[in-house]
Amino acid sequence: MTASEPIADTVASRAAEREAFLAARRQGIGGSDASSLFNIGWGCRRRLWYDKTGVEPDYPRAEGWGPLRRGQMLEDIVAAEYSEMTGRAVVKRAAFTHPQHPELRVNIDREIHSPHRPADSGYLEIKVLGRETFHKTSREGLPEDYRLQHAHGLLVTGFQWGAFCILSPELYAEPLAFDLERDNDLCELVREAGVEFWSDCVVGGAAPERLDAEDHRCGSCEYRLSCQGEHMLSFNKPGSTVPFDDSLRPLALEYLNRRELVKEAKELLDETAEELKARLGERTEVLAGGSKILYRAYSVKEHTVRAHVKRPLNIYAEKKR
Repeated sequence: MTASEPIADTVASRAAEREAFLAARRQGIGGSDASSLFNIGWGCRRRLWYDKTGVEPDYPRAEGWGPLRRGQMLEDIVAAEYSEMTGRAVVKRAAFTHPQHPELRVNIDREIHSPHRPADSGYLEIKVLGRETFHKTSREGLPEDYRLQHAHGLLVTGFQWGAFCILSPELYAEPLAFDLERDNDLCELVREAGVEFWSDCVVGGAAPERLDAEDHRCGSCEYRLSCQGEHMLSFNKPGSTVPFDDSLRPLALEYLNRRELVKEAKELLDETAEELKARLGERTEVLAGGSKILYRAYSVKEHTVRAHVKRPLNIYAEKKR
């Protein structure tokens, strides 16, 4: 046996486990599917229908390194951090299935045991996020899709409370922890939506309505060609001579996504700057930990300058011979 064989066996084993996990997910509606029932979050009802009915994606998502893989690798670390922060014990549990609706199921990240609530267990959901989403969540609280996911988990397990623990490995910041009590009205809403979807769309075979093709989720959906059709491949008008190269699509989508991150980061930075200015009051210099915060008001003087000479921009012009 060579040194590379155990590594290859481990990779193959993980791939087989992942495939078995994905196959099991298609047998019911899990926690990460809950928000798609309402067309909220990163997915939609139609994408969920394609997934649950076994339609092969047009553009399969890579199962290598990425947000999902990173979250899987750091889950144990975040769970240990949460336990130390809160003094609560956390244990792994097998999958749960709703007693009346077997199509509703959930794989919880951890079960919580709190010394202050010895009579009932809690459900812990762990998220590993990028810095922008982490900051946004710390300011605005849990987004709607996370709340729906947690409500689904409480519905299926029957637990009365739970928590979210969120970490960003890109930041030197302790995890965020949110306690959540069971909302019976929200749980019932999730139950009705899940049962209806499974009966009408999966068993009944009726595909839900499409989102508008201009929806930002459609451009990166793995079923975008099957769902929206050929026009998703090109913006060209009939007779256009602009060449088509779909190999650039992943890079173009990456650019658009990162541009949105830059915009979001700028908004977050401006919010923090405004809060700092308000907290500083009349002070112009403050030491905070290892940082020195300076704030100076300044005025801008207007100057009149000569008009620039207009010159044609010939970047795309052919050279004259």
